[in-house]
Amino acid sequence: MINGEMGASSEPLLQLSLIQAKGERAVLALYPLLEEYLSILKVQLEPAVFQATFQLVTQHQPENFNNLKEEVRWKFRTRLRWLCGRCSSFLNVEQLLQLAIKLQKHDPEPQLLENEVVESNLPPGSISLSLELAPLMDGFNPRDFSQNNQEDEESLPATFKLIQQMLAAASFKGVSHLQHSFPMPHEPLALHRWLMAWDFALERRLRNLSNAVNVELHRRGLIRNVLPIALLDAVQEGSADVLSAPANLIAITLPYPLGSSEDFSLHGVLLRSSDMEYLYPSLRSIRARINQINTKLLRIARRAQHWEQQLATRKAEQQWIKDSRQDDTPIS
Repeated sequence: MINGEMGASSEPLLQLSLIQAKGERAVLALYPLLEEYLSILKVQLEPAVFQATFQLVTQHQPENFNNLKEEVRWKFRTRLRWLCGRCSSFLNVEQLLQLAIKLQKHDPEPQLLENEVVESNLPPGSISLSLELAPLMDGFNPRDFSQNNQEDEESLPATFKLIQQMLAAASFKGVSHLQHSFPMPHEPLALHRWLMAWDFALERRLRNLSNAVNVELHRRGLIRNVLPIALLDAVQEGSADVLSAPANLIAITLPYPLGSSEDFSLHGVLLRSSDMEYLYPSLRSIRARINQINTKLLRIARRAQHWEQQLATRKAEQQWIKDSRQDDTPIS
């Protein structure tokens, strides 16, 4: 009967083994897609910023732009290139993971810019987009991210408080290449949450760059006000009503204070992955493939939960039978 008891658990174990293999294949498919996505994004980042600022200044502040001296315009363009280059240098999978970990641990409800400092040679209020992070994986402990919660993905909060589950079933293997570049979970639900965290960190990087560009625009008198960070976050999350605007731009009208009949319009740059994908079909194509993998992860995660429950049930049945037999054993 022992063999029969063991056989009762064989089907769930087999199914869970197959699901784990699918998770491993998903990791091997997903990582190159993320790398390719970011490599294209880095190339297109500067053109997108210049296109957005061109549309903004020519449509809303053409007189102010025309009044700028040639030297000022040159410094402005140079500054934009530097900001784009600085942001691009941190658009890699590992650094985005590191940022995701940092946000989860220290900024669960992010409202302020992280890692942005005021340069001593700039006027008050000017911001330099300093995107430095601690050494890659510094202080990283995989046990901090062990999976111990299987609640459904719909219950995840917007700020990714469950990001600690993104590295379940993985161990730190150091930096080499492909799947060993850093720990990626092989368990489907954990990998899904890991991908959500990656996306959230990417949007934060783009938001930071947008804020820095808006500060530069304001310094030159090309926008009336620097858009509040909370507003940029709200627009990215889809919780703010905005006017129709070209890609990577934001336009919003607010009631003017003190009961004035005039509305108060705000304009600025807001880079978003969705807008970048709209502008560049190659990014859109890769995103579609990433979403396909993500959909499969959720589907097999539900199957995994089913078979884990089956395994637990059958083990409980076996344990009950074993205990019952011991009860019937005469005491010598």
